[in-house]
Amino acid sequence: MNENDRSVIELKKQIFYLYNFISSIANFFKQALAKIFSNDRVLEGISRLDVNPKLLEKSKQKNNFDLAGTEAHIQDSPKRNKDVNWAQARSGICAPSPLLFSKIEVAPACEFYRNKTMIDGGPVWPDFEYNEIVRHYRHDGPIDKNGRPTGAELLRIRRPAIWGGRMIPHFGHLVAEHMNRLAASLYYRPDDIVIFTTPPGIGKHRVPGYFWAIADWFGLPRNQIRLVKRPLLVDELRVTPQAECLLSCTPPAWHLDLLDEVAQLNRLKPEANDVVFVCRKGYLAMGKGGTAGEEALIEALSRAGVLILDPARESLKRQMELYAGAKILIFSEGSAVHGRQLLGRFQQKILILSRRPNFEIAQTMLEPRCSDLEYVLPITDFAAPIKITGARMRPSGISFYDLDTLFSTFARHGVALAEQWDSEAYKLKAAQDAAAWYGRIISNSSIDQEKSRRVIQPVFEKQGMDIFSDRP
Repeated sequence: MNENDRSVIELKKQIFYLYNFISSIANFFKQALAKIFSNDRVLEGISRLDVNPKLLEKSKQKNNFDLAGTEAHIQDSPKRNKDVNWAQARSGICAPSPLLFSKIEVAPACEFYRNKTMIDGGPVWPDFEYNEIVRHYRHDGPIDKNGRPTGAELLRIRRPAIWGGRMIPHFGHLVAEHMNRLAASLYYRPDDIVIFTTPPGIGKHRVPGYFWAIADWFGLPRNQIRLVKRPLLVDELRVTPQAECLLSCTPPAWHLDLLDEVAQLNRLKPEANDVVFVCRKGYLAMGKGGTAGEEALIEALSRAGVLILDPARESLKRQMELYAGAKILIFSEGSAVHGRQLLGRFQQKILILSRRPNFEIAQTMLEPRCSDLEYVLPITDFAAPIKITGARMRPSGISFYDLDTLFSTFARHGVALAEQWDSEAYKLKAAQDAAAWYGRIISNSSIDQEKSRRVIQPVFEKQGMDIFSDRP
C-alpha cells in the first residue's frame, strides 16, 4: 500500500467520523426540541424530509426549516382528522392520473402578485408554456409564472412527492383555486409527501389555521406536508390538473365524484335544517367589504327560527355538516361561499345575498353542486373606495340593504323576517358599521382619500348618515 492509498483511507475515516458526529448533534437537537415543544409531531417534518443527510445539519444551522416558525405551528393547529383513509375510497372514479416529472427543481416564492392572491416560485416545469396540466388558471386563462432556477445549492427530496400548490393566506382563494388538486392526487398517491410554496416571510408568522383544516378535510396527514423554504431538487414530482378555477370554470364530473367520496371518508353527518344563514359578521369593522347593519339581520333571523352560522367560530367539519344538511342554504356574499366547494352534490337550494352590483360569486362552481341556485341583490346603495392608482376597490365596498327586497326574499323562502325586524336597532347598527368601515378604509395608505370621500359621502348622506362633519 503506497502513501497515496493510506491518505485516501485516512480521509475516508475522517469523513465517516465527521458524519457520525454531525448525526449525533442532529439527534441531540431533535431530542431537545421535542422536550421543549412536548410534541414529537412537531419534528416529524424534519425527521421525514428524506433529504441528503450530509446537508441536514447545515440546513438546520441556517434555520431553513424555521423551527420557531412554520413547522412549530403544526402543534398549535387543531388535531388532524384521523378518520380519512384514502385506501377505503371506492375504485373506478375517472380522475386523471398524476403526471410524473423527474429531477424537478422547486424554488421558494419571492413575491406576491395579482393583488396578493398569487405568488411566484414553485416547480421549474419543462415545456411550461404548452403543458396545460401544470398551469394555474383564472378566467379560463393561465396566470402563473414558472419557477426560476436559483443557482443555489439544492436540498434533495428522494421520497415521491405531489405538487400541492400555493399556500395563499386567503380561505376563499385556497379552496376555489389553490388546493383543489389534492383530491385527485391523494386518490392515486395517498402516501406521497405534498409540496406547497408559501408567501415570502411566512416563516415569521403563523400558517393560517384554515390551511391545516382544508388539508385535514382532504385527508392529508400533517407529516406529509412540506412548505418550501429553500430550493429543492425533487426526484419524483407528480401533478394533477387544477380541478377548478375562479370565476368561469365548471367543475368536471370526476372532481365532484371525488368530493362526494371525501365527504364519505370524513364520515360526514349532515345536520338537517330548513334554513341556514351564513353571515359575514365583523368584516366592515376590519375595513373589508360587507353590508351595513347585518347584525340586525342576524338577530331578526334568529328570532324567526333560522340557524345562524358564523364560519369564523365553527370548525370546518361543523360547517360542512350544516352546509350539507340545509334544505335552503343562504350566504351573505363572501369567501365563505367557497367553503361549499369542499362538498360535492347535495339536493338543496343555495341562495346568495349579493353585496355588490353585477357580481354573482362562484356561479359556475355552485350550479352543478345543488338542485337550485339563486342570486338576489337586496341593496339600495353601494360605495367602494378608490385606490391611488384610480382603481375601484369593489371587494372592499360597503352596501346598504333594500329592506323591501330583503323582506320579500326571505318571505318567499318561508321566513317571516319583516315580523321580527327591529328598525331602530337596524339604523343604529348600520350607522356604527358605516363609521367603523370608513375609519379603517380612509387610513389605508393605498387609498386616494379625496377621491374616495367624494364617492362615499353622497351614499352615506343618502342613508341619513353624517359622519364627515368632524373628519378632515
